Amino acid sequence: MRAVIRSSVAAGAALAILAAGQAQALQRADVHALDALLQRALDLSQSLTEAAGAQLKTGGESADLACLETLRDAAGQVSDQLKDVRDVTDLATRLRGPVDRWRGIASVRRAAAGALAVLPIEARQTDQTAKLCGPDAGARAKLLDALIGDATTELTQLRGPAKS
Repeated sequence: MRAVIRSSVAAGAALAILAAGQAQALQRADVHALDALLQRALDLSQSLTEAAGAQLKTGGESADLACLETLRDAAGQVSDQLKDVRDVTDLATRLRGPVDRWRGIASVRRAAAGALAVLPIEARQTDQTAKLCGPDAGARAKLLDALIGDATTELTQLRGPAKS
């Protein structure tokens, strides 16, 4: 009987270690996914900065410049949110103790929920800007909108089920 209990305990421990490794790998994958989204946001922000600079040099219309600046600000907000969540997730993957891991997961969920509160505001701002601006800003707004959609999907997975 004791041998059966010992083997059950050993099997349970082995499964717990395996599950912890898989959870750790999933979190590292989340960090990589957030890194990719963050890089997209930074690239888009840089592109918008360059376009606004070109607009200034050529003496383009102030409305077009305002559109590009609005989109650049929105892209900056998205990248800030992604960076914050990525940093918390990265730290959470390095925690070792069971209580620390639990706290790390809770922190990631809170950070993701906070970012999810900001992204719809940026999405509305992007949509309004796209409606008011020319085709160049409109095309860039579509890129930003796609980024916000992808970020929302990733952050929703990190946040976990919403509390009712």
